[in-house]
Amino acid sequence: MYDIVTIGSATRDVFIKTDSFIKIKKRDLKIEINISPNDVVGILPLGSKVEIDNIHFDIGGGATNAAVSFARKGFKVVSINALGNDFNGHYIKKALLKENVNTLFQKIKDKFTGYSLIIVGNEGNRTVLVYRGASSNLNIDKIKWKLLKNAKWFYITSLDGNMDLLERIIKFCKYNNIKIAFNPGSQELKHNILLMEFLKNVDILILNQEEAANLCEFSFDKTDDIIKKLANLTISNIFVMTKGRKGVVVSDGTNFYEAGIFKEREAVDRTGAGDAFGSGFLTGFLKKGIKEGIREGSANSTSVLEYMGAKQGLLTLNELKSERWKMNNLNIKKHS
Repeated sequence: MYDIVTIGSATRDVFIKTDSFIKIKKRDLKIEINISPNDVVGILPLGSKVEIDNIHFDIGGGATNAAVSFARKGFKVVSINALGNDFNGHYIKKALLKENVNTLFQKIKDKFTGYSLIIVGNEGNRTVLVYRGASSNLNIDKIKWKLLKNAKWFYITSLDGNMDLLERIIKFCKYNNIKIAFNPGSQELKHNILLMEFLKNVDILILNQEEAANLCEFSFDKTDDIIKKLANLTISNIFVMTKGRKGVVVSDGTNFYEAGIFKEREAVDRTGAGDAFGSGFLTGFLKKGIKEGIREGSANSTSVLEYMGAKQGLLTLNELKSERWKMNNLNIKKHS
């Protein structure tokens, strides 16, 4: 029996760090690009060589990031992914087995394994160039559903917009009394109306503030309205909204739990911070409820920021016991 099943993307990642980004605010641009109004644009000069300060190879993808996080905290986990029959696919499998993650891979013969190039600038800000490749080709009928029917939880990450697969997972979990934590990706969030219907069968929903605002079609600053709408859609009324440097808000339908962040020693790379928080929240929640979920999620996320890549900083059970991760800034208030 698996404690947690993760399903979604698996990629081979290469991180390159450079201080050569030219920073420009979105408001100063003469062309429209799809980023938040306050975001900074990093520009690299065309037609020239750019010096790289550091390079790091790793594996990535929301499903593998979460799986490693769960395994390091003592849970029996299996990750379901689609890979190409190539070197990168073999590397991902080997890396996950080393982390004690069980795997149910599908090999896609005519696709290369997913690949990401992450360009990391100052303060850990990064731009990700993604080739989704095989990871977009999970075959519903080739998933070994019989091996999963006794699982306790499904942790669903980005499915590259495959809403048929999402519907099948939800029906499977509902039939087998399996709980669901869902951290949808950008491609799922595009299916606004259909996604809202699916959320009625989800136990825990995890989004960042911008994603949540877009899903609800509310303005970015309407925090209370966003939380009330999304929490009331899930089975258990648990909705987790991360707010970057401003911390996190969690609702259980009755109370708001608000907390700040742990201060990082150095922001090296922000890749995987969201996956680290979501997976950390679930492990803490399963042990001691929402308060512990917030603590473990915040600690996990901050630790990941201090390393290059999405997995180096994922905390183990022993590391979570450190005094550094003692939370003192948690506030609870009733819904108005």
